[in-house]
Amino acid sequence: MLNKVKYALSYLILLIIILNCSACELKQDKINDFFAWMNSYIAMPVESKYYIALTYFFEKNKNQINLDNVHDLRFENISDKIEILNFEIYKCETPPSSKYLGYGITINFKTTDKGIFKTNNILITLNNKNTLKYPIGSWVFDVDNTEEIDSDEKYVDTKSSPVVSSNNKFYNYSYKIISSDVKIKRIYFDYDKYIYNENGLPESGRIEISKDGISPYSYIKTKIELSINDKNIIMYDKGCYCGAMNADESVIDLSKKYTEENK
Repeated sequence: MLNKVKYALSYLILLIIILNCSACELKQDKINDFFAWMNSYIAMPVESKYYIALTYFFEKNKNQINLDNVHDLRFENISDKIEILNFEIYKCETPPSSKYLGYGITINFKTTDKGIFKTNNILITLNNKNTLKYPIGSWVFDVDNTEEIDSDEKYVDTKSSPVVSSNNKFYNYSYKIISSDVKIKRIYFDYDKYIYNENGLPESGRIEISKDGISPYSYIKTKIELSINDKNIIMYDKGCYCGAMNADESVIDLSKKYTEENK
């Protein structure tokens, strides 16, 4: 059941992007295919599993990867810390635009060590052992302590927070404090950026994640510091695709330009 919900959510995120747009190392001389540019901050406990959806775009009637021949995916430079367990590739039934076609790729991964791990690229190894490198944005994995909250005692409920939004400059959160002894003291939205209030943050709010919106989409999965009877503990939000509901062909063009400048 959990897997069905997970893949349904991944497909929904991809579909929102598509409908609003109507997704050995070889060097390519001309860019015809590329991934959506999506800067990401992903906070997780050590030795835990999660998933994320990527979008692969290519120009109509141009060369692109035969995705049936994909053997392996890896995050460049951090594959021993953030291990991709498996992936699912599915075609966008609705073309993203008159110019592009796309595929969704849901990646399941796990964390193996505590620390801050950064990457800008995903590596795709084909069945013929050739490896292609694709820029995906500035990605930061913030791997910290295991979630310290007993699953039978929910102090803060994060289920009502949005999983997708129309604005890539802001992260909107909506939590529910269940116990009167709990304060939300700090919310990390990047490994070195957070909002803080010693007396407790509001249960819902809007965090500016970028003044200029840099990447057309952002994925934010926050780390939350709670104070419970003067003891600090850590929990994690479920993540939000910021800006995915406000895409058009110009946004895809930005992703292509980013790839051309960084590949």
